[in-house]
Amino acid sequence: MTRRHLLRAATIPLVLALSVALTSVAGSVESQAAEPDRADVRSAEWWLSRWGLEQAWHSSMGRGIVVAVLDGGVQSGIQELRGSVLPGLDLVAGGTDGRSDLDRGSHGTRVAVLIAGRLMAGTAMVGVAPKASVLPVVLGRDGEFPDAGGLQSAKAIRWSVDHGARVINMSYAGDEVEGCPRALQEAVLYALARDVVLVAGAGNDGDGANLPTVPALCAGVVAVGAVDRDGRPWARTQRQEYVDLAGPGVDIVSVNRAGEVGASNGTSDAAALVSGVVALVRGRFPRMPGREVVRRLLATARDAGAPGRDDRTGYGIVRPLEALTADVPATAGNPVYEEVDRLRGVAPPAGGRVGVIATSYRGVVVGAAGLVVVAVGVVLGIRRRTRWRVVRRRGG
Repeated sequence: MTRRHLLRAATIPLVLALSVALTSVAGSVESQAAEPDRADVRSAEWWLSRWGLEQAWHSSMGRGIVVAVLDGGVQSGIQELRGSVLPGLDLVAGGTDGRSDLDRGSHGTRVAVLIAGRLMAGTAMVGVAPKASVLPVVLGRDGEFPDAGGLQSAKAIRWSVDHGARVINMSYAGDEVEGCPRALQEAVLYALARDVVLVAGAGNDGDGANLPTVPALCAGVVAVGAVDRDGRPWARTQRQEYVDLAGPGVDIVSVNRAGEVGASNGTSDAAALVSGVVALVRGRFPRMPGREVVRRLLATARDAGAPGRDDRTGYGIVRPLEALTADVPATAGNPVYEEVDRLRGVAPPAGGRVGVIATSYRGVVVGAAGLVVVAVGVVLGIRRRTRWRVVRRRGG
């Protein structure tokens, strides 16, 4: 049991089950900024200029693309999200359609703003894909994501696919050293078979326990690490062989459910921003299969960290403009989907992510019939590791 699990052991029941505990992976805020005006907030979105998004928007703004946000709900009434949030699903308590953020941390709202915040007069921020739509699915609230065996996440993925999502954002993570739970992996394969791209944060324990996390390690999920504005890997981004790409994840400003602007660090933020880039590419090439969308992201990424692929930034930092405009040959590598091909029986995995039929992180070779995960005494919920600091309360 990790230290995070022990901290919650007094208040969260233990079970003997096939289970996985999930938590959001947004990191802590390092500093507090002076109260900015709206122009300053927009300029604080440093990735807008670093990624050349104003130029990229000439090619695509994500129009017509639905991005499912699996999180704690999304506050649809804030200025940045008005008109962009579709009726969703509440898997926690029911009674809502996901368009009310009842999570005190506002994690889902902040993620949604980074993905699809509207570009219009009166808004403090703009998302990467400002004409995309958000489909909210509530998986947990107030820091706890109970998810025995990955069943809730699996249900959320399948529901999102069946209700029009072209991209699924999963900015949460849970320790899972034995591999991707079968139900979750099967849901991922269900989404891939229906041409949906899935993106997840790699995790925020790279300078600590650095355990593998789900859903990032599941075959077919694009796992995203975090870098700062100079392209340097964030100190806490997970160091794992399943990391595929990296995105901005340091000093990331967004808006919470009360319309307040704040900042955080973490792979939650990086995964949200990369999900927005996927929406841009899907908007630019509406008939392009998800496999080719991911191939473009990988082929056009800028190398970061150690030369070549590394365990913190994967194949490099996503470059939206290049992903939208470059001539990417069909022969370019696509390790994300190649692993899925192996999982489906073309050949056994030689390495990389752990899937249902794979070699576990503990080095145990499982049979061809599939991976049996034995998780004894796993906590059903983990404290969400988010420290959100408001730097500006917006009036009105």
